[in-house]
Amino acid sequence: MTNIVQVKIGGDLVISVDKDRLPANVMEHVEYIGLRNILMDAHASITAEEYGDETDSASMAVAQKKLDAMYAGEVRQIAERTTDPVRQLMLDAAEKAARALWKKTAAKGDKFDNPRKRAAEHLEQNPEFAAKVQALAQATFGE
Repeated sequence: MTNIVQVKIGGDLVISVDKDRLPANVMEHVEYIGLRNILMDAHASITAEEYGDETDSASMAVAQKKLDAMYAGEVRQIAERTTDPVRQLMLDAAEKAARALWKKTAAKGDKFDNPRKRAAEHLEQNPEFAAKVQALAQATFGE
């Protein structure tokens, strides 16, 4: 009996992997990379700007919390994304507008971080802009 896993590799592409055919050293590498990526993702939001001298300890705490959750049998399932084209177009336009405003006021060396968060904030703070973009998006997609 084979041990087949369906691996989504991007978009609608899925490849079947027979884990029984992979040599032990390859499986050890796959396990290591998988664990490393999961634990790295867990602390990716920890930044030196926010935590300063406590960055390393905050990163370790978040990674340890994730590992403890995994030991407890908790796994985050990758959700299938369903994109609302109207909302997507609105966020794209709002991100461009927010970036343009930021460029006018940013100090040299500043970084335009969290673009989707800034886009959502821009829509919220500029209801006339949001209404215009929504009307355009709805006309474009017929929704």
